[in-house]
Amino acid sequence: MRSLLVAVAVFSFASPALARDAIPKDSSTKDLLDYLKNGGEDARKEACKRLGERKDPANISAIGELVLKDASLKVRVECVQALERIGQNPESAKFVREALLKDPEKKMREEAMDSIQDVDPEGGGVVAGQVLASDKELNVRRQACRTIERRSWKAAEAAVLKVVGDSSESLELRKSCVQAMVAIGSDHGYALAHKMMLEEQNDDLRKEASAQIEHHPKASSLEPLCKALKDKNDRIASNAVNGLKNLGMKEGAKCLREAAKEVKSDRLAGNMNKTAAELER
Repeated sequence: MRSLLVAVAVFSFASPALARDAIPKDSSTKDLLDYLKNGGEDARKEACKRLGERKDPANISAIGELVLKDASLKVRVECVQALERIGQNPESAKFVREALLKDPEKKMREEAMDSIQDVDPEGGGVVAGQVLASDKELNVRRQACRTIERRSWKAAEAAVLKVVGDSSESLELRKSCVQAMVAIGSDHGYALAHKMMLEEQNDDLRKEASAQIEHHPKASSLEPLCKALKDKNDRIASNAVNGLKNLGMKEGAKCLREAAKEVKSDRLAGNMNKTAAELER
């Protein structure tokens, strides 16, 4: 009998916690908000997920509080994703910006960096530039560059250009920022990309710059691409050929013909002459 009483007592104390973690499928919004405040870790995470799926801006404040204050990383991550699902909103942007700049966990800042483009597509470039300039984690900064690239955020350009031009920064970060720089598309950014393609000492960076210009050439790229045809690295020269083809300016045909006479690779020379013929039509 004593054992039975102990078992009943244990069940009685355990059941409220179990109830807090098991959310019924038909829970109302009010119930879900209550789980955010009083539920266990898994319940808070699930409540955030469901509230995000309902996409009601009225729930942003309650979700945002957990983004900033919940002790559980997985709850904070789920809640920032919930704000992302709800979509563009100034209140959501406020919570995500603060998480980006202050959350101690790298994973959370990466998630927030990914979400800022959806909750604040117009103004997110400012905080993305701040993260790129000041975050201590390389992966978070690379995530910032990728997000800046996707949104072509002009507001982040100064931070991007600083990284691209700083030889003390990591190679992978600089390459990511070259992509962002060309996506932003300013004349200053293109001038730096052209210079890197022709003068950068690191072959990987020159390849990256030439690849970005290849796919996104501007009229100002004509002369730099013509010069890059004579690069000793065949990959860069080939990128320049394709860049001139994508640019589609007839003026590129002449430099292609001239370069074809000097290159050692018959295959590359053939591609140059073929591209020149296409531009001459």
